[in-house]
Amino acid sequence: MILSFGYEIPKKVGDTQPITVHYNQLGENNDITFMPHWHEAIEIIYLKKGLLKCSTDFSKISAKPGDIIYLSPYITHFLENITPCCYYLCLQADISVISDYGYLLSSSSVYVTNHPRIIASMDIIEDEFFHKSTNSELIIKNQLLSTLGYINRLSINSPSFMSNVQFDKIRKSITFINEHLKENISLKEISDYVSFSESHFSRCFHSVTKMSVITYLNLVRCKHAYHLISVMNKSVKEAAELSGFTNLSYFTKRFKNIYNILPSQVPKQKNDV
Repeated sequence: MILSFGYEIPKKVGDTQPITVHYNQLGENNDITFMPHWHEAIEIIYLKKGLLKCSTDFSKISAKPGDIIYLSPYITHFLENITPCCYYLCLQADISVISDYGYLLSSSSVYVTNHPRIIASMDIIEDEFFHKSTNSELIIKNQLLSTLGYINRLSINSPSFMSNVQFDKIRKSITFINEHLKENISLKEISDYVSFSESHFSRCFHSVTKMSVITYLNLVRCKHAYHLISVMNKSVKEAAELSGFTNLSYFTKRFKNIYNILPSQVPKQKNDV
């Protein structure tokens, strides 16, 4: 199963701690629905009430109250309530939070646990976030690192280890792609930028994002084109060219694969006069 997805930009809590925590509810007179999406943040879901199903391109898992779901960055996913109502705590953290701590990227893109130490850390994060006091930001960050450490320990059966240097280079390559998406950049050019061979870079990139370099490049280009059509009122042809596509037919196919609509069907945003 391949999920059609959108991109979500994580919000930040202050300038020094890129972590956000909020509550979500699915069902029982709440009309909010979450379409398949992905983001650059680590996401941890702490289920408080009801039964929940989390689906990705690679797996489907169910969770009960007290369960904690970990989702890797860049993983396309969506949530569904199994019972009439689900209520959960959602934490999102920028990957920069763990870039200096020898993070062990598990091959498990999604993982569910009810380990008591992880629950204890999440309870502390919840309390400190909503009842801020002296050093709350520091305590939240430390408890998050503890949570991620335990999750990685529990899911270490088939790990995919990546050093800090490799991880940082993948982050730099993603920045490079986003900054040069309008240009005719190649896999060789991107891998040369981070001083990796093409094959090694492709493996590392897939390990982090769970998608190929070309898939990611098409994704960010289509996202940019969507903005140009919807907000900037550009024609489909102009949007394709300004987003780095040289073949209109190829652009249309990739766009429809991501958004489930043709570029010509993108709704236009009304500008206030």
